[in-house]
Amino acid sequence: MSAHYPNANIAKLSSTVEAYVTSVDELYGHYLDSTVGFVANHKNIVDGQERAKALLPSQADFDSSAFFYGHGNPNDPSNRLLHKTTQGEFKRRNNKGGRNHVRAAQLLVVLLYSFWEHEYRPRLAASLGLAEASELKIPLFGDIRLLRCDVIHHRGVVTKETATKLSILTGFSEGLEIVLTEADVETLIRKIKAAMDELVLLVAGSDPMHRTLWHIQ
Repeated sequence: MSAHYPNANIAKLSSTVEAYVTSVDELYGHYLDSTVGFVANHKNIVDGQERAKALLPSQADFDSSAFFYGHGNPNDPSNRLLHKTTQGEFKRRNNKGGRNHVRAAQLLVVLLYSFWEHEYRPRLAASLGLAEASELKIPLFGDIRLLRCDVIHHRGVVTKETATKLSILTGFSEGLEIVLTEADVETLIRKIKAAMDELVLLVAGSDPMHRTLWHIQ
């Protein structure tokens, strides 16, 4: 038994870590599906505009044309408009690195921390024999918390406090938006899994029954 957590239940710890990592994988899969969908959206609108230009060569500016989501035939007065923008804005936000990609990464940060803080941190703390969830401190999740707060409370812009306190997730500057590329997101997921590996190994040591199996290959 680890000297750090003498009252730890290793089996419970391992199963809880595995459950959290499974949730992380699901959230990451959602992010990846979303980014692939954004790219497909961009391609579809570009291809549609090219076809329209072939049919209507005199109309040069399709980007200013409306793009909307709704229920029912758009020519039917009973149609319900859900969202309206322009084709140009639709292209820009779905293009690689556009607003949809930025927001998807920010949303992932929020969800990763929410799952951790409200579900798995208390369970992990209990499996370690800790009285309070707050006693389980992992620096990486402190950084994710800071970024999560800026996404929700500061429109995704890095505050001075966050820029000063980040210790693991570096490279964010005060006053600039939190922008995570696909490579940045992959690194974040790897760091989370590595932190979970380290936690189990800290308690289980070299016990072959509890070696971690959930790291990214």
